[in-house]
Amino acid sequence: MDAEEKRNITALVDRMTRFLGPNVGILTGGGEGVMGLTADVG
Repeated sequence: MDAEEKRNITALVDRMTRFLGPNVGILTGGGEGVMGLTADVG
C-alpha cells in the first residue's frame, strides 16, 4: 500500500466515524471467520 492509498483509507475511516460515530468496524476476509461466528450466536 502506497502513501496515497493510506491517506485515502485514513480519510474514509475518519469520515465514517464522524458520520456513524466511534463504533465503526471493518470486516475482511474470504472465509467463514467472524461472519460465520455471528450466525452461530443467533
